[in-house]
Amino acid sequence: GYDKRKTGILLLNIGTPASTSVEDVREYLDRFLSDDRVIEIQPPFLKWLILRVLLTVRPKSSAENYKKIWDPVRGSPLLFHSQDLAKALQKSMGDEAMVRIGMQYSAPTVDDSLKELAEAGVDRVVLVPMFPHYASSTTGSCLAGAYKTAAELYCTPFLSVLPPFYGHRLYVQAMRKDIQDVIGPKGQNVDHTLFSFHGVPEEQCSRTDTTGAFCNKSPNCCAQLTKVNRNCYRAQCFETARLLAKELDLDEGKWSIG
Repeated sequence: GYDKRKTGILLLNIGTPASTSVEDVREYLDRFLSDDRVIEIQPPFLKWLILRVLLTVRPKSSAENYKKIWDPVRGSPLLFHSQDLAKALQKSMGDEAMVRIGMQYSAPTVDDSLKELAEAGVDRVVLVPMFPHYASSTTGSCLAGAYKTAAELYCTPFLSVLPPFYGHRLYVQAMRKDIQDVIGPKGQNVDHTLFSFHGVPEEQCSRTDTTGAFCNKSPNCCAQLTKVNRNCYRAQCFETARLLAKELDLDEGKWSIG
C-alpha cells in the first residue's frame, strides 16, 4: 500500500558530458557555462559573445582531458561514483527512503528525478548538494534549479535541504583518515602538508558578505568563521583546513592552504 512516511533523498551535482566526444562535451559546456551563477558577465550579449568563442575552442581540449579519467566500461567517474553512492545509501536507508540522483546540466536531471519521486507518491524530499562548501556556482546553482523545478510542479513537493557540511565531525574524520593514510601520524611521512581547494571568482566570495565591509577587505578575512563570512566559500575552506590540521595533529608551520 501507499507509505506516506517514505522520504525522497535527492543527491545533487552539476553533471557530466554524456561521452568524451567533442560534440557531447560542447553540449555539456554550453549548458554549464550558460548558467549565470557559474559565469557572471554583463551585459548578456557580451557573455553570449564570449561563450561562442569558448565553445569553439575549448571543447576539443576538454574532451581530451575527459578521456584521461573516463572509465572504459562505466564511463564518467562523476556519474558512476554518484550511482554507487546512491545505491549504498538506498541499501542503508532501506524502505524508509527513495534515493535518486539529480544532475543540474546532464542526465539524470533534477527535473526527471523530482517527477519520478512525485509519481512514486513521495512528497517529502531532502535535497543533498554533494559539495561540502557553499558556492553560488555549485550548491547555489543546484538548489536554484531544484527550487525552480519544484515550483513548476502542480503538486509542489515539501523540500528540506542538507546544509554545507565542511565542518561536520563525520566529514572531517573521514577526510582525516584518508589524508593520514598518506602523510602518516602528525604528517611524519611528508615535509609539509598543503590543503588545496578548487577556486572560485573572488566576486562570488565578496557577494556573500551582505555588509560589503569584510570579505576580501583584508588579507586575513578568512582567519576565522564569523556571521559575516559564514557563507563565503573561501572562509569555509579555511575552516575545513584548520579542523583537519587539528584532527591530524599537525604542528604549526607544518601545514598551509593553497
